[in-house]
Amino acid sequence: MGEPEKYPINMMHNLADIGIKRKMKADEIHNVYGHYWNKMLFSKYAKEFPEERLFHLNRSGFAGSQRYSIFPWSGDVSRRWSGLRAQLPVMLGMSMSCSLLLILMDFQQEIIISQLIFQESRLILQLNKLRD
Repeated sequence: MGEPEKYPINMMHNLADIGIKRKMKADEIHNVYGHYWNKMLFSKYAKEFPEERLFHLNRSGFAGSQRYSIFPWSGDVSRRWSGLRAQLPVMLGMSMSCSLLLILMDFQQEIIISQLIFQESRLILQLNKLRD
């Protein structure tokens, strides 16, 4: 997945080598770490397999991660309505703030994927009409 699922709460990171002066908690950099993991994987994959497009699932990312062929996955979701209900605002927020058209979760994944692909197709058609 490219990022630690669990980490010590008190863990601090020294990011002086990239210009950040203060130490940061793991919670503060979790998604940024995922973003740079996506970037690294994308560039290495493109170098090794220049004729293939990467399909990469990751639980974390940041604004701009979509350019690295990431497909966000929210991780394991409770198999109850409360689990699905909690995912909807997360998925909408990621779609709107990060321009991610496809976001995956484990809850009834095959149904959700087909619905998202349908919605993505409709969105692309609408965007093409606006361009014309």
